[in-house]
Amino acid sequence: MADQNITDQSFSCINIYAQNIGLELSEEFLPGVLSNTELLNNYAKLLENQPLSETDDEPAYEYVP
Repeated sequence: MADQNITDQSFSCINIYAQNIGLELSEEFLPGVLSNTELLNNYAKLLENQPLSETDDEPAYEYVP
């Protein structure tokens, strides 16, 4: 039951975020949006926890793919 409450709260937050940016989001897409949001949050946490050296803050002068 607690998991359902967390999911309901998460869906509510996603709907609020969508409304704030003027996005109409159908109920059928909520599980996928929640899943992708959680995945992206985990990626962001991984990046935030990486230490940067003094040379890591230099700008890239030229992009070479």
